[in-house]
Amino acid sequence: MSSKGYDESIESIDRRIEQLRARRRDEVARRERSERRAEAAARMAYGRAVIAWAGGDWRAIDPMAFDAFIRRLSDGASEVRLPSPAPTAEALRAVRALERHAAEGEARQDDERTEEERRVEA
Repeated sequence: MSSKGYDESIESIDRRIEQLRARRRDEVARRERSERRAEAAARMAYGRAVIAWAGGDWRAIDPMAFDAFIRRLSDGASEVRLPSPAPTAEALRAVRALERHAAEGEARQDDERTEEERRVEA
């Protein structure tokens, strides 16, 4: 094998290695973005659930009282935790199901309020 052929072969391998490294970096970054988005979606869903539970107006929640309340509840945190974390896709599906369930409950409450308003008007 000539020196030129050898050098070209090595350069070709080096380029391929760099391409694979770049692909790996892209894949890791894509995975991290996906994880961050899923976590953000979960935080928003749980936050919406807490705000709805506390009356629906986030401005009406006293942050210090809320913090104290959460601290009192911290002993019961194990009641809402899975034995081990679910895979991201599965956990996100569960969060989306929670949101659908909450939306259906809100729709039922709206229907009940509308029906009550009709009875009052009649």
